Amino acid sequence: MGKHVVCVVDDDLAIRDSLQVLLELEGIEVHSYASAGELLRDAALDEGGCLIIDVNLPDVDGIRLLDRLRRAGIAAQAVLITAADINDSLCSAADRLSAALLQKPLIAHELISSIKKALRGPTS
Repeated sequence: MGKHVVCVVDDDLAIRDSLQVLLELEGIEVHSYASAGELLRDAALDEGGCLIIDVNLPDVDGIRLLDRLRRAGIAAQAVLITAADINDSLCSAADRLSAALLQKPLIAHELISSIKKALRGPTS
């Protein structure tokens, strides 16, 4: 099995840092980014693994970022996170983009479960 990398995209430094510590304690390599632009400029995206993307980013919202990645052929598993209320529109977008959806504040075991499921890949 290859190396699993989780790319965290969130403009909140405290969220990025706490997710990095949490995931590294689980033995997962983490690359973190403050914006969609930072992620798009980094070759680590090609390493596989999973994306954790905040829905509310400063440059491009997380839904548009994930849509752009999907259109570019990036099929990495994804978890969208949001501090907003989860509504039907957000659920539909997550479903359309084949992403899990979690609400902040994140519950550690739910996030870890979502990440591990994503790293295992889709089941047939």
